[in-house]
Amino acid sequence: MLLLQLLLPLPSVSLQLTLLPVSLPLPLLLLLLPLLLLLLLLLLLLLLLLLLLLLLPLLLLQLLLLQLLLLLLLLLLLLLQLLLLLLLQLLLQLLLLLLLLLLLLLLLLLLLILLLLLLLLLFLLLLLLLLLLLQLLLLLLLLMLLLLLLLQLLLLLQQLLILLLLLLLLLLLLLLLLQLLLLLLLLLLLLLLLLLLLLLLLLLLLDAAFFYLSLKSFYNTLLADEKITPTPVDIRHLRDIGSIYHANVVLSVERMSCVERMSCVDLVIFRSTGDIFAIYHIDCRLICLASRKCRVSRSKVDTRHSRDIQATFSRRSIRRATIQSTVKIFCDFFF
Repeated sequence: MLLLQLLLPLPSVSLQLTLLPVSLPLPLLLLLLPLLLLLLLLLLLLLLLLLLLLLLPLLLLQLLLLQLLLLLLLLLLLLLQLLLLLLLQLLLQLLLLLLLLLLLLLLLLLLLILLLLLLLLLFLLLLLLLLLLLQLLLLLLLLMLLLLLLLQLLLLLQQLLILLLLLLLLLLLLLLLLQLLLLLLLLLLLLLLLLLLLLLLLLLLLDAAFFYLSLKSFYNTLLADEKITPTPVDIRHLRDIGSIYHANVVLSVERMSCVERMSCVDLVIFRSTGDIFAIYHIDCRLICLASRKCRVSRSKVDTRHSRDIQATFSRRSIRRATIQSTVKIFCDFFF
């Protein structure tokens, strides 16, 4: 290509490329859709694994902290119960002692009252004192009643604490059940994702086998011999030759002013393939175009100058090169 551009320094260039469409029997969408589905499922699996890795430690830590707090609360409640029991025992003992003392005092007061009744005149002052003592005793009795009421309240509080402990135990059991349910759900999701991945791998294997069979049939059809009839075209009256296309090589020919002096120009185009091969000689303005069926011999080209371009085209070697390049492109793309 660079050699032709150096050898043809004419000002006006007309370049025309004709690309041949290649139709394959297998559509590319059937191969791309399973790949996209596989990528989406892999992304979902990675996201679920990340969520598991992020959420499971947090949940476990939270549950452990809750359990520790509940155990601490249970210990505190037990200690409070023990203290309350001790206090109740002490209070009961004190109350018994006070009752005994009050009974003794009452007896003494009764005796004093009898003495006062006998000695009214002498012990008026003492009676007044005794009345005061009686008032004090009544006050003590009222205080004792209040203490009894407080003890009843403490018993009620103990019952409430027992109920709270039972509720905390129920909460712990519920948290453990929730943990088990979450673990089961996560295991089920992982199993479903693994089954989907296996199904996608099976689909990909089936697609690859089908693609291999279709590519093999395409290779066999390209290697098969075809009978093609050429149609000669005379272009001696044309002044512009645009582009000559073959496979991956493009040979562009500049505008020629001496086309009329050409003795013979052979242009052969096959209807089935449309491939055009060219050999261009600058001095004589001679163009020989041949298809895959034709072999160009050395006698048709003047090789006296170094700027001549020679070529011999073989149908079988060109087909092999085309098939190899096609198969390599598909294999590089898909595998």
